[in-house]
Amino acid sequence: MEHGEPLVPPEPLPSDHSFWGMTTGAEHTIDHALPKVHASMIKRLGPIPFWRSSRNFISSMEFAYIQATLSAENLIGHSREEKESAR
Repeated sequence: MEHGEPLVPPEPLPSDHSFWGMTTGAEHTIDHALPKVHASMIKRLGPIPFWRSSRNFISSMEFAYIQATLSAENLIGHSREEKESAR
């Protein structure tokens, strides 16, 4: 911040639930597709010089990405099941 610039106070968050996405409007759906290549950005970067594990960095990250994908799929599945059972 430059000297002489006035401080702008932060805007307060709304007191209703609209900021947090907890509105009682239309039902939301999650569109998703499984990645064609797991950890593609990590693979593009290549080996990382500061990696200190005996395990391969790219293989470790690929495993982490697969686990995250499976967890997200599981959450999406539970969310759909909950919505369907509530009807």
